[in-house]
Amino acid sequence: SNTLHGNHEPYQASLDIESMYPTLPTCDKALTIINHYLQCYDIDLLGFSPHHITAMLRFVIDHIYAEAAGGYYRQLSGIGTGYHCSGAYAEILVDSMYEKALSLTPGPQRPLSLALYVDDSHSMWRNKDHCDQFVSTLNNIWPAVRFTREEPSPGYQPGSSELS
Repeated sequence: SNTLHGNHEPYQASLDIESMYPTLPTCDKALTIINHYLQCYDIDLLGFSPHHITAMLRFVIDHIYAEAAGGYYRQLSGIGTGYHCSGAYAEILVDSMYEKALSLTPGPQRPLSLALYVDDSHSMWRNKDHCDQFVSTLNNIWPAVRFTREEPSPGYQPGSSELS
């Protein structure tokens, strides 16, 4: 049998992104995803168009600096964690990665359940192989963004906070 347990209990795993903010893509394709999101969802943009929001976001991304050792250094990849836009930017891109991976995963191999919170998720699968294949699919969407899988400890009970 390809199931984790002989009694066919679902396989549970937590998925996480290694070093999420510095690895998130900031290329034009990523901003196109943000723009599409802003156009598709009913969000109050305070009178700004999605195009204006993404143009301002491009400016912010291109001007992220950190102070270290008495100097200022431009961040060359990812998005800074201390910026007001960082959380929303991450949520939109990570959500788009999960949507893309789900669209590429055949129905019977999709998760039985998937709960997302920015870069963390809890998932249940028919078996471990389906989970591993899904993680591989996620990792092929943006090469710099690496998803990892964590299994629950022995005796884990659903609903507990043990699985991060």
